[in-house]
Amino acid sequence: MCLPEPPLDGWLLRPAEVLRFGVCTVLSAVTVPFLLHPLHERWRDEDRAARRGGSGEVRPSRRSNGALLIKGGLLFLVYLVTGAFYLLSWSTYALEGIQVRTPLGTRTYTYDQVTQLLVIPPGYRDGPSKPGPEFAMELDDGRWAYFGLHSEGAEVEDLEAIARMVSRESGLEWKLNPRASRSP
Repeated sequence: MCLPEPPLDGWLLRPAEVLRFGVCTVLSAVTVPFLLHPLHERWRDEDRAARRGGSGEVRPSRRSNGALLIKGGLLFLVYLVTGAFYLLSWSTYALEGIQVRTPLGTRTYTYDQVTQLLVIPPGYRDGPSKPGPEFAMELDDGRWAYFGLHSEGAEVEDLEAIARMVSRESGLEWKLNPRASRSP
């Protein structure tokens, strides 16, 4: 949709699938207030009828309706920002270097700017839910660039090819990430 064509001599990776899951989760939380809006309208009509009839039973529907709309509006704003970040973010790995694109801007790095390479190999994991392979590159400005099975559309063969190219072009070797532990 918003993605450019991948470079001929490289790969184009999307952000983590976790981000897409987060967008779907927030979307479901956002829709609840809008789905409940007709129910609150009905409650408000019942409250008006109760006031006219003098039954004394009045629910605070106006306050709850306003609170739900504010909450829903804020969650919808979070959804829009997260969705825009997902749609407008990607990384390219090519012979010319690494380009990291986000809505906040594009950063381009040469392989001379890579200072450290860490890997979590297959059979290892980083925490309870992140199995390897997972690759991390520290850059000279203190930022990190990541790619692994979490990258959307990435196959193990592609990840290994990217890792070989990064190692060859940077002149560095991949080291075992200190956070890596053997999978059970």
